[in-house]
Amino acid sequence: MKILKTASHLVLVALALVLSASVGKSQVEGYKGTFTLPFEVSWGGTTLPAGDYTLRVDSVSAPQFIRVDGEGKSAFILAGSHDPSAISNHSQLVLAQTAHGYAVRSFEVGEYGLSVDFVLPRPKAIQYANNHQSRGNIEVAVRQGH
Repeated sequence: MKILKTASHLVLVALALVLSASVGKSQVEGYKGTFTLPFEVSWGGTTLPAGDYTLRVDSVSAPQFIRVDGEGKSAFILAGSHDPSAISNHSQLVLAQTAHGYAVRSFEVGEYGLSVDFVLPRPKAIQYANNHQSRGNIEVAVRQGH
């Protein structure tokens, strides 16, 4: 009986370790994607020229920074507020037209049901974007990659 009790304890401990490892992995597992900007865009104080980019988010459960690489530039962009959203197969950057061009308004990570919002560059630009929201927003698809 004692051997059976010890064996069942070992099985429970092993199961707990496997479950905690998978939960921990889902909390830190990141996201990597690619996108193409059709024109120059401001994002988190960085100006990105038109071209092809990759982005990486270290933790989808609580993103702190988004790393963007491409067109000879690398930038770490401070993640804004994040909210849960509907899970889908479609991720995108939402660009808002401002008085000074376009800026990233949000990054929607459909695969993880997450939307990250960003502050637009200037108060006047925010007012301009809000007044012209229907014609000013452009969606740029983000393709998930490994």
